[in-house]
Amino acid sequence: MKSKICSKCGIEKEINKFYKHKTCKDGYLSFCIDCKTEYTKKHQIEYWKSDSYKSSILRKLFGIDIEQYRNILEKQNGVCAICEQKETVIDKRINKVRRLSVDHDHKTGKVRGLLCAKCNHLLGNIKDNIKILNRSILYLEDKLFKD
Repeated sequence: MKSKICSKCGIEKEINKFYKHKTCKDGYLSFCIDCKTEYTKKHQIEYWKSDSYKSSILRKLFGIDIEQYRNILEKQNGVCAICEQKETVIDKRINKVRRLSVDHDHKTGKVRGLLCAKCNHLLGNIKDNIKILNRSILYLEDKLFKD
């Protein structure tokens, strides 16, 4: 079977350990699948941490950029707008605490503030329905089924 030396790790490997690539002279990438995977993971994580990535996602989803996000975060003193706590959920891709989620009105698209994952899920689960939220408050106050 045909083999090739990986340009990254320098190890000779069978050709099926390299990705096919039309523009390469021999039809295969110069580095092996393992090195390509490691390289991609490292650079994806670096890109996910970058302000340009964060801005592009925020702009696409909510119409704001990273500076506007930071301004909202500063106004909220770095905590959730509802529970006033810092985020605690870990992002498993980068093994760090997640940023607060951008909360927005699903009808208008208007950004309301930043929420921790728990409060964001709370509003999502009740579908932003104020009647359900008010009944929840009455229930917690033990006033819902009082005569």
